[in-house]
Amino acid sequence: MTGTRGLLLKGVAWIGAANVIVNMFGIVSTVILARLLAPEDFGLVAIAFALLAIIAIISEFSFAKALVQHDDPQEAHYRTAWTMNVLRGFLVGAIIAAIAVPAAGLYGDERLTDIFLVLALTTIVGSLLNPKLAVFERRLQFNQTFILKLTGKIIGFAITIGIAFAYRSYWALVLGPLAAESAIVIVSYILYPFLPKPTFGEYRDLLSYSIWLTLGRWVQALNWRSDPLVLGYFFSPELLGMYAMGNRITSKTISEVTSPIENILFPAFAKLKGDAQRLRSGYLRSQGVLCLLCFPVGAGFAVLAPEIVFAALGEKWALAIPVVQVLALVRMLQITENLNAVAMATGH
Repeated sequence: MTGTRGLLLKGVAWIGAANVIVNMFGIVSTVILARLLAPEDFGLVAIAFALLAIIAIISEFSFAKALVQHDDPQEAHYRTAWTMNVLRGFLVGAIIAAIAVPAAGLYGDERLTDIFLVLALTTIVGSLLNPKLAVFERRLQFNQTFILKLTGKIIGFAITIGIAFAYRSYWALVLGPLAAESAIVIVSYILYPFLPKPTFGEYRDLLSYSIWLTLGRWVQALNWRSDPLVLGYFFSPELLGMYAMGNRITSKTISEVTSPIENILFPAFAKLKGDAQRLRSGYLRSQGVLCLLCFPVGAGFAVLAPEIVFAALGEKWALAIPVVQVLALVRMLQITENLNAVAMATGH
């Protein structure tokens, strides 16, 4: 237990350090972009990203989680996961490209066509991620997570801010993620050399676990990703941009306070799945720590939202204040229900 606890503490330290650095970049990036770009730029991109997220989640099979939860994954499992992820990536990319023109017509903005095409390419690039990264998670080694997060954020930050300074265009919000995704994929193969070989040999074994995660994600996608699509249809890009910015601020602050612990719970619980008493004890302890972190931060953020928004973003973002306040309270409620990690670890 001492060895496992030590690995978990190191994991929290690595992920925590990654989140601190990444969030510093994220906060600086958000402040700079809020000054350089207009609210309608954020609203326009929010529509495209929301639709992409829904399609991506609906087609997601969570093979990485299946590899972590599996008792003894073989090389064929990793190659099967890679093959099916790439197949899914190209399929989702094709769907995004196909709906680019109709979506632009639905929202009455031709700029969405090119945005969707770039996001289709981003999806295809992301599907090439090395599945062998699951090996590190199985070993509770998270320093690789630090490297991947930091690499993607630095590259994405440089491209996004560079384009924003040069062109004052929404393209900064689109090309930055493409550059970050490309960097992460390249580094993933440097961290763990892996020669992909297309095969579907173990698809039944992987799907027997991941299919239930997929069904759950469908519900999550409709619950948490569809709001920009609905709001974007009824409201102007500027008002949607206010909502997107409020959501962005909340996710980069309150949510990231608890993410170092949340990220290690699944692999940690997977190691304890055979011991119900230790699993129960670990779950209760983790919930106590998560609530201890989230409650005061969320409440404080809701109270200080006006000062934070005006100081960091400027008065033109005043309508984002109530969004930040509401989402801060919602996050506090969400943290009290945190069963996903223990359910996935036990295969339920």
